[in-house]
Amino acid sequence: MASVLAVDDFVTLYEPLFRGSFRRKCIVLAVILIFMYAIYLVTTLNRQPSNNNGVITQHQLPRQQSLLLKRLLRRRPTQQPTHDSQTKVSDDVDDLNDEKFVEITIRGDTTVKIPSREDSAKDFEIVSKTDGHRPDIKVAAIDDNVRDVEVLSKHDKISVSAKKRKEKDAEIKRKYERMYGKLSGTRDNSDVLSTKDPYRGYQNAGQKAIVDTFMFAWNNYKKYAWGMDELRPVSGRGTNWFGVGLTIVDSLDTLYIMGLKDEFKEARDWVANHLVFNSIKEVSLFEIVIRELGGLLSAYHLSHDRVFLDKAEELAKKLRPCLESKTGIPCASLHLDTATPNFDRTNLASVGSIQLEFRALSRATKNATWERLVDKLNAVLHKLDRVDGLLSTPVDPQYPHTYHGNTVSVGAEGDSFYEYLLKQWLQTGKKKFELKDDFILAMEGIKKHLVKHSKGSNLTFVGKYYTMGMKNFVPEMEHLTCYLPGVLALAYMNGLGVEYLKLGEEIARTCYKMYRQSPMGLSPEVVAINDAADPHKAMEVSTETGYSLLRPEAVESFFILFRATKKKKYRAWGWKIYQAIEKHARVKYGYSSIENVQDVQNTSYLDKMETFFLAETLKYLYLLFNDDPNLLPLDKYVFNTEAHPLPIYTS
Repeated sequence: MASVLAVDDFVTLYEPLFRGSFRRKCIVLAVILIFMYAIYLVTTLNRQPSNNNGVITQHQLPRQQSLLLKRLLRRRPTQQPTHDSQTKVSDDVDDLNDEKFVEITIRGDTTVKIPSREDSAKDFEIVSKTDGHRPDIKVAAIDDNVRDVEVLSKHDKISVSAKKRKEKDAEIKRKYERMYGKLSGTRDNSDVLSTKDPYRGYQNAGQKAIVDTFMFAWNNYKKYAWGMDELRPVSGRGTNWFGVGLTIVDSLDTLYIMGLKDEFKEARDWVANHLVFNSIKEVSLFEIVIRELGGLLSAYHLSHDRVFLDKAEELAKKLRPCLESKTGIPCASLHLDTATPNFDRTNLASVGSIQLEFRALSRATKNATWERLVDKLNAVLHKLDRVDGLLSTPVDPQYPHTYHGNTVSVGAEGDSFYEYLLKQWLQTGKKKFELKDDFILAMEGIKKHLVKHSKGSNLTFVGKYYTMGMKNFVPEMEHLTCYLPGVLALAYMNGLGVEYLKLGEEIARTCYKMYRQSPMGLSPEVVAINDAADPHKAMEVSTETGYSLLRPEAVESFFILFRATKKKKYRAWGWKIYQAIEKHARVKYGYSSIENVQDVQNTSYLDKMETFFLAETLKYLYLLFNDDPNLLPLDKYVFNTEAHPLPIYTS
């Protein structure tokens, strides 16, 4: 009855307006409807939202405020609308006509799909539906799949709306699976999108590809060589070098870093139940320290599982007779079963690259014995004769002050000694200044005597001398020397001057050229440098040194240089190397070393998968494509020469 009366009142009030022709009635009705719709729009745009209804609200933004749109695979789940002054933004990734796009959504009000290819990134815009203003856009290519987009708001107000959380999460999950496929094992999509754990698994397509490579090698090792030191990937069988499960222990932290929790637990159980140090084989002190002791300590510091520390301490006790020499210089090798040391002549890298590991053991166990022993070693090395900070590579543990060899090199047999000068200084919280001083002096000697520039192609390379008098220079570049750009970048990152970074980038370019000159795209062990104008002709490769062990030094340096500079070219270089490994080194049961990278027509394999391929090469490639700043920051961790991260101590 009330509704009838209301209609009658309306008719009585507005009856004069509707008198006349039919055309006049239609016009009057249209005007009334437009007026009512205008009132509706005004009341809607000024309505304040509740906490959960998701209607439109307005946020005041400072002029020129920068809104960084985070990449899909790093973004946390969308939160409920807030009332603060920060406008939340989200991005998504979609496939459209076989081209990757980034879909930008500002609280549902503004949506645009941006081509991910850099050459087509200029043909898009973002327009606010509320007031029609057009923000400026800045686009920076990150990789082939996604990019970061920066929106600079030039207007004072942006009206935004929020989608329901469940709907948005489901949409992100569907599009993630469409791009990259379902995650396997324990790494499901919800974990990737929600957890803050830096070891949660791969976060982009590049990292996923590298994890797939690792898993192919790991699964074949597990099937054909489980518990043995190495896998022979061509013949599908295992082999022992030291008899201590080197591949398992060397790969522990790689498993953890890549988020392979099930595989890590399986390896952990093998260490707890089967790892013993009673092999009758004679083992290299250097190799077992950097691979086995370093791997156990790194796994302990990442997982906090005491079983790894106990095994590390057990191994160290076996190695102790090597450290307790009369001269302070450790032995070259020993028999694990009897702990009998062999003090034959060795080299500078072997005796000068064990300090990080034993110092970390002392700090973890609160047993100062190990650190005292390596401090004594440092004191002896500090007093050895040198030329402008450079030492000869041969070392006699029994007569260190009287025996002088000929070769002066920062490559084979000398490399990690210079690396550990800097890294020990960092590990001790920059408190052992004599290590820093020795490093600076050595770098000056390297620049003075060993760094050269080819005249034709202007390649910066690091050669060696066959005499301590710096005569008989050898103009060749070893792949082992490609660790040096990363060390120089690390020095720059810790305040030792921009000239270190500049030199590191120049040498890194030569390291990359060593890969590019090869028909396979894989670097040989050594290249001879001449003065030809063509960079490809400026590098000569002999059949004796044309092999590739899939070494990590170049990608290690690219990883550190990327952390230092954020230059995308280092990711591009690393990706080219990864593609070459996939194309030429993958065989039936894993990834094999190659006999001659110059002979692409008749590839011959060495039937050997080095443990450092899993421990270093793939780990550094994975870290090169990492975007999470909480994953092994270089001011918290220092990597030993086998890529095992150990903590930096500030006290």
